Amino acid sequence: MLDFSLELQERYENSTSAQYRREQGQVFTPPEIARFMATLLSPMPSECHLLDPGAGIGTLTAAVCERLRHLRSPRRLTAHLFENDRKVIPLLRRNLENCRTVLSKAGHRFDYVVHDEDFILAASSELDGQRTFDSPIPSTRFDAVIMNPPYFKVRKDSTYARRMAPIVHGQPNVYAFFMALATRLLKEGGELVAITPRSFCNGLYFRAFRRWLFERAALDHIHLFESRADTFKESSVLQESVITKVHRLGVPSPSVTVTSSFARDFRGGLARSEAPAETILDNSCGDYVIRIPGGADDHRVMELVESLSTRFTDVGLRISTGPVVLFRATEFLLNELGGKGRFRS
Repeated sequence: MLDFSLELQERYENSTSAQYRREQGQVFTPPEIARFMATLLSPMPSECHLLDPGAGIGTLTAAVCERLRHLRSPRRLTAHLFENDRKVIPLLRRNLENCRTVLSKAGHRFDYVVHDEDFILAASSELDGQRTFDSPIPSTRFDAVIMNPPYFKVRKDSTYARRMAPIVHGQPNVYAFFMALATRLLKEGGELVAITPRSFCNGLYFRAFRRWLFERAALDHIHLFESRADTFKESSVLQESVITKVHRLGVPSPSVTVTSSFARDFRGGLARSEAPAETILDNSCGDYVIRIPGGADDHRVMELVESLSTRFTDVGLRISTGPVVLFRATEFLLNELGGKGRFRS
C-alpha cells in the first residue's frame, strides 16, 4: 500500500511546481517514516476511528492500513481525512480505494470520509462570536490521530489565529494549530502521532501552545533525526524535524521514550532510551519545555546541570538563543576576552 502511495505522490509532484507545494505548506511523508509512525500507535481495538488532518496523498493512513493488514482477527477502521488542495484529492481517493480493496481481501473493513475543506476552519466551525476553539469538545472523538501537518507562519490577525486565540503568541505556525485541534478531538486515552518541526519544544512563541497541550495530554515518545538534510530531502527541507507521540490525559506517562536515527530509512537501527517524564518535560518554570537528550552523553550533561545549586540568573548571567548561529557567523567568533566584554582572537 505504501508503494502505491509513493507512485501517486511522485505523479502529483511531477504535475505541480515546487513553488506551488511550498505555498500550500506541503511536505509529503516518505514511506519509511510513515511506516515508523504507524508502529508508534498502540494495538488497534476491533473498531477504531482514525483522524488524518492535512492528509495529502494519504500516505500516513495507508501506513496504518498496512499495519492493520497483517492482523489475524478482523478489524474495522474508519478514517476521516482532511485535505483542501483540490489537485491532490483525486489521488487521495484512489489511494484510499486501494487500501479498502487490500484490507477487504485480508478480512478487514475500511471505511473513510474525505473532507475537502480546511481542517482548522472545519474543526472550529462551531465556535462563532466570542467563543474559541477551547470550547466543549464536539461529538466526534477519535481513537488515534496520525499527521504531517502543513508548516507556515500565520498573521496574528488571520482567521486561523483568531480561532486559535488561546495558544497564539508571537509568530504562530499553523502546524501547532493542527496539533492542538487534533488533540482536542481525541477520546480519553486516544493517541496522536505527529511529525513536525522541532521549534515547538521550547521558546516563547510556542509557550502558550505547550501549556495548553500538556495540561490535556501526556508525552509518550519523541523521535529525533540526526540528519536534517535526509528527512525530507526531496523537498529540500533543512528544518530539524521530530516525531512526537502524546495521549489524551487519563493516565499520565511516568516515563518518556526517546529514540533517534541518522537516516530516514533507519539504516543502522534506532538508538533508544527511557527517562522520567519530568526530566524530558520540564515544567519547573511553568513553560513545559521539552528537553530531548540525544544519547547517554546528553543524559549525563542534563544530570550535571540539574545538580548545580544555582541558576544562571542567580549569578548574573542571561542566555540568549537565536541571534548567533555558529556555522553562519564564524567571522564574529573570537577566542579571548577583549575590552568592553568583547572576545579577542
